[in-house]
Amino acid sequence: MAQAQMRMYTIEPGRLDEFVKAWSATVRPLRRDFGFESAAWTVPEEDLFVWLLTFRGKGTFEDADAEYYASPRRQAITPDPADLIARKETRWLTPLSGGAPPSARSDSAPSDR
Repeated sequence: MAQAQMRMYTIEPGRLDEFVKAWSATVRPLRRDFGFESAAWTVPEEDLFVWLLTFRGKGTFEDADAEYYASPRRQAITPDPADLIARKETRWLTPLSGGAPPSARSDSAPSDR
């Protein structure tokens, strides 16, 4: 079963675009190399960056996350987008039984409503 987190970062005022550019060029592709999938959104008026991080690989999310942070490639990222984060919030997500509701599934048939 996939393990997922929602991460919400408040970015230093006025630096959201800089963060997104650096994160997209460095963190996102490196995360992919470590078996993670991600999707991200911004709330520009709040300098907020929200992303979902999912791990479906072998082992646990925690072990893969620790391996990612300990990697020389992660430690070599400069400038480090994390330096622009003013506040972090993380939530573990629990999937609904049966997955997404039918209206949200891309493979679902049209509703008879």
